[in-house]
Amino acid sequence: MKVAILYVCTGKYIRFWDEFYRSAERHFMPGAEQRHYFVFTDQQFAEQDSPHVTRVEQANLGWPDNTLKRYHMFSRIEEQLSQYDYLYFFNANCVFRQDVGSEFLPDNEDQLVVVRHPGQVNNAPDQTPYERNPRSRAYIAKGQGSYYVCGGVNGGSSKAFLALTRSVQKAVDADIRDGIVAEWHDESHLNRYIMDHPHCVKHAGYCYPQSWNLGEPKMIEVRDKNILGGTEKLRAIGAKNQPESMVTVAIFGGLGNQMFQYSAGLALAGRLGSRLQLDLRHYDQNRMFRYGLGHFNIDAVIGTSRTLPPSKTDRLKYLRWRYFSKKHRMVREPSLSYDASLLNQKGSVYLKGYWQSEKYFSEIADKIQRNFTLADRATGQNAEMLDQIRSSPSIALHVRRGDYVSNAQCNKFHGTCPPEYYRQAVQHIVERSPGRHKVYVFSDDWQWAKENIETDCEMVFVRHNDTFSAHEDLRLMTACQHQVISNSTFSWWAAWLNSYRGKQVVAPSQWFADPKAVNEDLIPSDWHRLCVQPLTEQLVKAA
Repeated sequence: MKVAILYVCTGKYIRFWDEFYRSAERHFMPGAEQRHYFVFTDQQFAEQDSPHVTRVEQANLGWPDNTLKRYHMFSRIEEQLSQYDYLYFFNANCVFRQDVGSEFLPDNEDQLVVVRHPGQVNNAPDQTPYERNPRSRAYIAKGQGSYYVCGGVNGGSSKAFLALTRSVQKAVDADIRDGIVAEWHDESHLNRYIMDHPHCVKHAGYCYPQSWNLGEPKMIEVRDKNILGGTEKLRAIGAKNQPESMVTVAIFGGLGNQMFQYSAGLALAGRLGSRLQLDLRHYDQNRMFRYGLGHFNIDAVIGTSRTLPPSKTDRLKYLRWRYFSKKHRMVREPSLSYDASLLNQKGSVYLKGYWQSEKYFSEIADKIQRNFTLADRATGQNAEMLDQIRSSPSIALHVRRGDYVSNAQCNKFHGTCPPEYYRQAVQHIVERSPGRHKVYVFSDDWQWAKENIETDCEMVFVRHNDTFSAHEDLRLMTACQHQVISNSTFSWWAAWLNSYRGKQVVAPSQWFADPKAVNEDLIPSDWHRLCVQPLTEQLVKAA
């Protein structure tokens, strides 16, 4: 019988290794033919060169990824792990107190071995912390489930455990793309997974918290982290403590707005040596727009109720935080234009605003460019269109309508660019760049664009993507050599991300229809501003 032990001890958690290792050598599967330790760490330790120990280089991912992406770590060495009969994972602060042998094996190769959570043994399923967000892949509805298991001790046959690993990794990645983090990370996904897969459940004595008094024999003790300084000090990465040393930014609106909010937050977090946390609760209630940053290679964590400040739904807690708490101190955008004081903030702050100027993130422009590369390659029609765009001189022309037309308030504030603006903008670019250009038209109302916009160039109307794949339109727009943008942050970003050295960008001189709304810091100085008065009332009447 060959058994592999999976153990994660990045950063300061390495201090738990010695006692865990000595206790496992004495008590875990004493009759096994072979026991091998796979230690995921960024630290050095005495036994790392032993023939039955493999050190797996693993960066300290910080909160919450050290737990949320634990199964991602295991998947990196799936081929090696598949050579063993059984695989078991143990939290870093576990220590064996008695022999744990054949009774901890599954009954067959299809089973996992899981352990009742010691804090939930006496709770009915509806009182346990199952994931209750219906948008999460870890979701368990009220009335479902039988018991709650802990994420810190589990295992089973290599076949069953690797199937769990692949499934949880896929579910976590899908959640993150949608802007969701299960409240209890991999433990939430484990509880969801076992509802549909064979497993055997062991009593809570196999995950026995130090100093607790359970009515079970103490087989595996979970040491108290407070003895070694507490969770936050153990999580520390250098001088950074997480999640206390966080810049939190409220994310709301469409994709273009999200990109500005993220960029300003990332720039401030970089200055403070903190991590960036995203507050996505806006999308739990507002269905007009979708969270879209998950399609990019962004560097941020998604906040949960455990790390975010109180929401307005809990008015008393919200007011107490808003006016008295020093944690996540709120910083509101004072105006539409650039506010230099943002990048001079200190401590743990919560940003609420649009932050629509490259001046907020100009010092990390290269990093923003990298962060806004898409995680997945273009496929199907998007891959074909990408090749077509790159094959000849190209201009991306974006027409923003949608709620700018259908919503009277939005129309009065934003307005829309008239057809003549687009004709003149294309002419401006053609006169300044050689070649026979194709104009690729992107719009949330392509029929209107086709009926109203005329240019002297061949025009291609791109209409195969929708709100679920807006990021693909952004990729295609960015690939064009030149841009004609509307008064839309979505097309602003397509132009800004365009790396073509000789690019020409035309933007409307007046961004808002409302004359009181002014942002002189929005349009970069090397873009051409074309005089245009955004249309308002007549469009609402015609809609």
